[in-house]
Amino acid sequence: MIKIRFFGALRKCADAEGFFELPVDAGAILNAGDLKQVLIREFEKRGFGSELALISESVIADDENILQDHEPVKVREGLAVLPPVCGG
Repeated sequence: MIKIRFFGALRKCADAEGFFELPVDAGAILNAGDLKQVLIREFEKRGFGSELALISESVIADDENILQDHEPVKVREGLAVLPPVCGG
């Protein structure tokens, strides 16, 4: 199990501290796009249907970088899902 921090509109799907527990083994290596697909499947299980598209449009970030979907990510604490934002 790993905790991933959610921001923005996704925060309503997280716990009080902004974390979402994902049933993936710590240390597993997935690319960022695959990690988003795991999140989508978990959202479907938990009934967060209206947020599925938002996950697809979001990016995965580690402590230092925003990761492209094809980039590998070591599943660990310190990962975040950043939804798209708008503003001016």
